[in-house]
Amino acid sequence: MRNLLLAVACVAWLSPAMAQDTLVAGSYARGCAEQARLAAEGAAVASDAILNCNKALTDELLVPADLAATHVNRGVLYLENAPAYAERDFRSAIALVPVSGDAYVDLGASEIAQSRYDSAILDIDRGMRLAMKEPAKAYFDRALAEDDKGDETAAYLDFRTALQLRPGWPQAVAELARFTVTTR
Repeated sequence: MRNLLLAVACVAWLSPAMAQDTLVAGSYARGCAEQARLAAEGAAVASDAILNCNKALTDELLVPADLAATHVNRGVLYLENAPAYAERDFRSAIALVPVSGDAYVDLGASEIAQSRYDSAILDIDRGMRLAMKEPAKAYFDRALAEDDKGDETAAYLDFRTALQLRPGWPQAVAELARFTVTTR
């Protein structure tokens, strides 16, 4: 399976395919958010990154938006090695803030990592209908699912849209380079 470049927001995959959420909560939540940001950028994260997220979720009093953001951030950290755990966190975030388009896109990314392409496309589409911070990531992730399903035309169009929304994005450029466009 292809290494997911999550937008985000899903979250690389990995980095551009996922989106981390920012928060204004306590120190563990802030540490969790910072580690998720690093992971989303493709950088190495601290070995205790998920521990910070766990402590934020159990020890800090977080308002629902920050609680949801912490679930998204922990999901981003789980995504590459434990996509089922990431899915659980993204679903928890959606339960807390059901209008988070980026959380739906990240949920789709976790489903791609589990080879569940149809449900990934449905969730990414749902996220695209809601407010999102990173629409390019949504198109990129949906293109990954479409490509894995064998729908090359749809994948090409979505990779192209992702690149239009985020000019010069190396992962989108690399994916588009695999395609040969012909006219009939």
